Parts: sequence; C-alpha cells; structure tokens
Amino acid sequence: MSGVASAKAAKPIQCKGITGSVTGTITLTQCTGGNTGGSSTALGTALQNGGTITWASGSTTTVSVPTLKVIHSPSCSGSESAVTATVTNDTGDGIKVPGKFTGTICLQLSGTLNMVKTIKIT
Repeated sequence: MSGVASAKAAKPIQCKGITGSVTGTITLTQCTGGNTGGSSTALGTALQNGGTITWASGSTTTVSVPTLKVIHSPSCSGSESAVTATVTNDTGDGIKVPGKFTGTICLQLSGTLNMVKTIKIT
C-alpha cells in the first residue's frame, strides 16, 4: 500500500520545437517530461488527422483529430493556428487518459512550420 501512496505523478510532456514542412516530414523536438527520448519520430498526419505519435524512446501517445483555431498574429508570416486535441491512449509516458494536447504552430508562407507556443501533453 505504501508504494501506491508514494507514487509520483507523471510530468507532462512539453515540446518547444518543431521541424519540417507541410510537404515533408514533421517532427516535434526539444521534448521533456514523459518518456519521449527528447523528440518524436516523423508525425505523419497526426497533427492534421489525429493518430499516434511515436517518441524517440519508442513510447507512444495517441491523439484525436485536432481542432485548429486560426489566430492572426504579426509574428507569423503565414497562418498561425492554436492546436487542441484529446489524448486517447498513451504507452510508457504516464499521461492520464483522456488527456489534453495543446500548442500553437505557425505555417510560414514557405510551407515550413515554427513553434509559437510550446506543445503540452497533459
């Protein structure tokens, strides 16, 4: 019983970077918390259609189809969007299900992506 009482809550995953473009591979970088190994592998369509994010460590986090809210911001030369989704499954990171996936991303006119607000998975 004492082991259960002293169990620590998992730290949320936070990713401060994103690399790639809409026509190429997209990867989350500078990730802490959970068991990410520091980054994701290629996201495929998880940011657009939902799906499983595989982390460098091999653990996974599955998210629902995201909601994108376009934000008009002078810091982004293209389209800035607040991204929210529900975490529907997690293996190896300790994220409570259902959880939250939030962040803000800028799609530059060139097609590259930039992180505006850290992606948080809680």
